[in-house]
Amino acid sequence: SGLLVAVPVTVVWIIGWRRYGWRSALRGAMLGSAGFLLVAGFWYARLRWLYGEWLPMSTIQPLLPGLVRAAPLEPTSTDFWDRVDWLRYSYWGVFGYGVLAPGAYYAWVHWLMGTAAAGLLVLTIRWLLRPRTAQWLALLLALTWSGAVFIFLLNWIRTMNFSDQGRLLFPAAAAFGLLLVLGWGAFVPTRWQRWLNATVIVVFAGLATSQLSTLAAAYALPEPLPGDVAYDRPFGVEFAPGMQLLGIDLPEGATAQPGVPLPLTLYFTTNRPIDGHYTLFLHLAGNGDRLLYQFDGVPVQGRHPTRQWRPGQIFADRYTISVPQIETDTMAHLSLGFYPVDDPTQRQTVYAPAGNLIGDRIELAQVRLASEPPAGLLASGSPLAVWSNGIQLEAAQLLTDAQGRPAGVDLVWGTDAAVHEDYTVFVQVQDAQNRVLAQMDAWPRQGRWPTSTWRAGERVEDTLHWTGDTTNWARVIAGLYDREQRRLPVSAPAHAEQIVEIAAR
Repeated sequence: SGLLVAVPVTVVWIIGWRRYGWRSALRGAMLGSAGFLLVAGFWYARLRWLYGEWLPMSTIQPLLPGLVRAAPLEPTSTDFWDRVDWLRYSYWGVFGYGVLAPGAYYAWVHWLMGTAAAGLLVLTIRWLLRPRTAQWLALLLALTWSGAVFIFLLNWIRTMNFSDQGRLLFPAAAAFGLLLVLGWGAFVPTRWQRWLNATVIVVFAGLATSQLSTLAAAYALPEPLPGDVAYDRPFGVEFAPGMQLLGIDLPEGATAQPGVPLPLTLYFTTNRPIDGHYTLFLHLAGNGDRLLYQFDGVPVQGRHPTRQWRPGQIFADRYTISVPQIETDTMAHLSLGFYPVDDPTQRQTVYAPAGNLIGDRIELAQVRLASEPPAGLLASGSPLAVWSNGIQLEAAQLLTDAQGRPAGVDLVWGTDAAVHEDYTVFVQVQDAQNRVLAQMDAWPRQGRWPTSTWRAGERVEDTLHWTGDTTNWARVIAGLYDREQRRLPVSAPAHAEQIVEIAAR
């Protein structure tokens, strides 16, 4: 807060009082207070009048429900200190929405900071041996100012989300700058101080201009894509203002695991100019609509706001989804939508390719949340069957009742590529005339492991049971069909076509 400038001002006022007397101190206090009231008094009075508070935090918090942490971070926790450490990057150069400077830039400024810190230590020892009142006052002022801002920011990081931002240290930028120059000056003779000051100006001007290329690359328009892009999952939906989602890619499949990022690519376009600025939201919600991942912001890492989308131009927008630790495997839903940048409550309606209303968001995928790494991988031998999209049936074991009649089957599935569509597994017990005696249709593992979440090389074990009189059974067959009940073709063995015989009498 800019109010923290009161700390160094108070230090200066006390020094002035002791040096020039109480009349001068009183006059300075009155003039300073008058200046404060002229510049900011109206705004604080207005806040008090409208909200009953000089700093209306109780009014702001309901508008930003995710701002306050559910529980403050422990000062001894790794999470807290990781966020504090991030300040040394964010303060010197994070250019919005995670655009970072090159590593060499950070290495250089961190070296400059370390050199200044060492110089301040040398200077302190030197001044203790040979006191210099003026220099001590400058150091005291800079330390008081920067220290107050830093301590308040530490508490802000403990209690607030999204608070580990270096820009929150900018109110003390002048004090930090003074400390840096004092520290570097400890290694330079007095007669060279003028050259040091000139060098500082040149070096920091160079550091600032060196990142123009970073900014140009980061905020350039995304590369337009050809019109014949193939999507893992086509959508072709359109939001009311004109944003169109053509499709998405989930190259690693729709399974998320703690510590294993899930890559996602969105493909957008528009067929007309978009008049307003809209915020894209991308949410992964688990049981009870608990948010496991959330992005609310401008597409393409903040570089491509909706108003600058060009009609007919297709572009890719890439994300990496991370999920927290979970205790058991479960399912979540990944959804996407837009709302005006100034009103999150007004989600924009989205329409299917045929023009029918879908709602205020589009569900991109069911995402399986795996609490642990895969239990096993596909065997290297030949599978019993392979379907046209790469799904494999590795093994099948018939289960029988006490009379030896088929009552169920253990299946081991897998795939050599990520699957992007949901298929239903069907198993039929047939007699010699191919009449169905019993049948079971189900998504794998009672819907807890849908095919649209299968990853390449992953082993999926499933058990199906059925009821019915199977005394006269002749064979048991299995297959897959899609949402329109179209059977998925079998590519191996060649004679199978759409079904695979997994047992015969």
